Amino acid sequence: MPSQFSLVKWYMDCVTEQGDAVILYCAALSWRAVHAVYSSVLAVHDGLTESRSSMTPYRLFSSPGDICVEFPRLHVSGRWEADATPHCRTVFESPEGAVASPA
Repeated sequence: MPSQFSLVKWYMDCVTEQGDAVILYCAALSWRAVHAVYSSVLAVHDGLTESRSSMTPYRLFSSPGDICVEFPRLHVSGRWEADATPHCRTVFESPEGAVASPA
């Protein structure tokens, strides 16, 4: 029986011309009966760094042209628009499964 392991991760970042920055990270893990979600925000504003994380559900919507994410518990939402075409690549493949980047 296959392990039914799945790990999906997203990283999104934004940097302003003034040097303020935010990095968003979210992940969803499934393995047999184990299911977990995680999200975190790392922000730098006026030279001060803040980090928050949560194990509560997040919302992520993607289409070929953009990604929208909402971290309700962390009071963060954002939208990223593509400035290039997506690139999909299989980085590992075996009879048991594969690891690929989504298109």
